[in-house]
Amino acid sequence: MSKTRFGVSYFSTRDKRHFAEDLEEIKSAGFRYVVHTFSERDLEFYRESVKELVSMTKDAGFLALADPWGVLRLFGGEEYSKWIYVYPEIRQKKLNGEEGYGACPNNPKTIELLEEWIDTVADIGFDGIFWDEVHLDDIACFCEVCNDLFIDEYGGRMDLAPSIILREFGAVSKQRLMEHLFSYAKRKGLSNTLCVLPNISTEELESFIYLRDLDVFSLDPYPAVLGANFIKFMEKQVPYLFNKAKKRGLETELWVQGFSLSEEETSYIDSFFSLIKNIDVDRIAIWSFRATESMSYIRPENPEKVWNKFLSYMRRDGRVD
Repeated sequence: MSKTRFGVSYFSTRDKRHFAEDLEEIKSAGFRYVVHTFSERDLEFYRESVKELVSMTKDAGFLALADPWGVLRLFGGEEYSKWIYVYPEIRQKKLNGEEGYGACPNNPKTIELLEEWIDTVADIGFDGIFWDEVHLDDIACFCEVCNDLFIDEYGGRMDLAPSIILREFGAVSKQRLMEHLFSYAKRKGLSNTLCVLPNISTEELESFIYLRDLDVFSLDPYPAVLGANFIKFMEKQVPYLFNKAKKRGLETELWVQGFSLSEEETSYIDSFFSLIKNIDVDRIAIWSFRATESMSYIRPENPEKVWNKFLSYMRRDGRVD
């Protein structure tokens, strides 16, 4: 297996003095890139602070990627979205008529806000974007914008369509949005990594591989999501999908769950590193720094044990320069 680059996500502080200490630990551990969360709150209140952290990250020799953490609730993350309350007209609608939590991927205002976010990411000096778990609150969004678009593309109303067609429309809506964002980011000189949560079909997972302007295809096969299917997914779907990605000329990435693990569940990391021996993966990252110990909501029962176990495998397998 070729040498793998290791990465870590980071959101522990916006104080550059404390980050300087953490950065030394990240560097001594052997990581090669840092994924900084960049939420709507960061954009509004911590823009220059994050710019300082990114400058420090790059000066230390790391690749710096921006994560749209909870932005518009279209992307993963334990962060609220202000925009979906300021612009309520962009909210997703569920099939039962209830308001969804995230923004509609087809709404022009959604796209405008995400372009604004990308503009700021480029201005800050990030190397690229880690597009984190784009998702819908239902099989599709059923707002008026989506219904009009559905009529144009399928020739009938959404409320009369079968679920298989609605799921297809939902998947295409996400893909259409991401291709637009990838293209916009590329024009700003940013690379695109797309991380797809494996709670959808293998066919839909595979469809993301063929999006234009994608550089890295990433999966986060967390036991918290896959449960008992974790080993099967790692043995079957991951090699299949990564082989497709490699043929497309993409790099590949896997994420390790470093959060919400009980003492007993820490052994999952042993299983992960045993299973990847048969997988051609370019990058492996952990969510997040020091096993998310700074966030009590999801930190593991024993963060120190999780963190040190991950670091020991980085060194043991000889994949760190």
